[in-house]
Amino acid sequence: MSRSAARAPAKAQFTSAAAGFYLVLLLLSVAYLVGSLRLGPPMIDGRLAPSFFPLLIGIAATALCLAQWLAEIRRPRGQADETGESTPAAAGDSSEAGLVRRMVRSPAIRLMVATCLYIAAFSVLGYWLSSALYVLTVMVLFAGRERLLSKAVIALVITAIGYLMFSELFNVRLPLLWE
Repeated sequence: MSRSAARAPAKAQFTSAAAGFYLVLLLLSVAYLVGSLRLGPPMIDGRLAPSFFPLLIGIAATALCLAQWLAEIRRPRGQADETGESTPAAAGDSSEAGLVRRMVRSPAIRLMVATCLYIAAFSVLGYWLSSALYVLTVMVLFAGRERLLSKAVIALVITAIGYLMFSELFNVRLPLLWE
């Protein structure tokens, strides 16, 4: 039996790198949810407490990551995923370089990178600049680079609505670039 034939079953047993990635995200989401539960009750005297939104985000993230992971492990090998990319069995490129290329092109990975950059820039650039750039980036990621000016205007409107909502409705002070 040749070496390549001996290695083939091991690759066939591995579902996909995406399934492993979604599992890691699921575990991180559960850890976040557990941490948010330790912040205290989400409602105090009929009013939202500071722990409400972390709890809401933890529940949503856990549910969405669980759904994505289950969809990935149930997807037959060789079937295209939501990005139109096929698994290595269908793409004919099972090399690690091919896997990395497919993952870098993935909208989910690009969105996570944009979100990490947004989080890092938030306290440095302030709410307005970092949020407007983030919203614009997400729109470009999912809708393309056409009509960039209208997307920039929409990003500013969404950022303004978010600012008004947090500063006026929730009475939360957001960091500003000039402070």
